[in-house]
Amino acid sequence: MQFTQEEAVVDDVGNGYVYLSTNNASCKSCSSQSGCSSFSFFSNTPSRSLKVLNTLSLEKGDRVMVELKTEKLVLGTLLVYILPLVSLLVFSIIGKLLLGEGFSILFGIAGFVLSLFITKRIMSNKGLSDQFEPKLLKKIILINPSSS
Repeated sequence: MQFTQEEAVVDDVGNGYVYLSTNNASCKSCSSQSGCSSFSFFSNTPSRSLKVLNTLSLEKGDRVMVELKTEKLVLGTLLVYILPLVSLLVFSIIGKLLLGEGFSILFGIAGFVLSLFITKRIMSNKGLSDQFEPKLLKKIILINPSSS
């Protein structure tokens, strides 16, 4: 079983959760950050952060390692991106075969909306959605050699 891990900084703490942002300064200053294909749990938008259950009693400013099972990352990606696209195509083909070209569009839109509804229902189920959430792995403690 493989894991995807990333270092983060706690921006805020509240209601049993921590709000994390990436600690990678090189990503924040990179001119290609908006089109970068490198994986990150974090949005490139500074106003957004990652909400994770605070299982390590973290405080604002703490540095942590965050992990997510690679299989769950792939499954979540398929669920959110591929399912709606496949539903759109399959329902469009069904509409065209059954009722003609005009209904192909209506069936495609209906399939797309149905897949979004199904995805939302799956993600609103607490037991299932927890599987797709990143977990706090460990707190990173920095040792300052100049203070000794």
